[in-house]
Amino acid sequence: MALFTADALYTNGPRILRGTQQIRDFYLGRTRDGPRTSRHFVTGLRIEFLSEAAARGLSVCMTFSAPGEPPIESTVPAIVADFEDVYALRDGRWLFAERHIRPMFKAAVSK
Repeated sequence: MALFTADALYTNGPRILRGTQQIRDFYLGRTRDGPRTSRHFVTGLRIEFLSEAAARGLSVCMTFSAPGEPPIESTVPAIVADFEDVYALRDGRWLFAERHIRPMFKAAVSK
């Protein structure tokens, strides 16, 4: 949570989270049933400075994610998405004020 502003906006498809408490609750909830392993590979980061205290960024992320501890046998990416970010400089640190995840490819859900 130290990477987000207190009033951060986080969206991923239809999911909308506001503030660090909602973001924290969501990610803690994903580990309720035990450990979860994930890796995010980010590329093509572009940052545009809007002012001395504001910037926006765009990157592409491929995420592998599964319940359990490593090593995980699955090799299918869970998602490939565009990340659209807004950054704010607070107390000498750049933080996420907004993160919008725009899925481009999603793994099929097993039934």
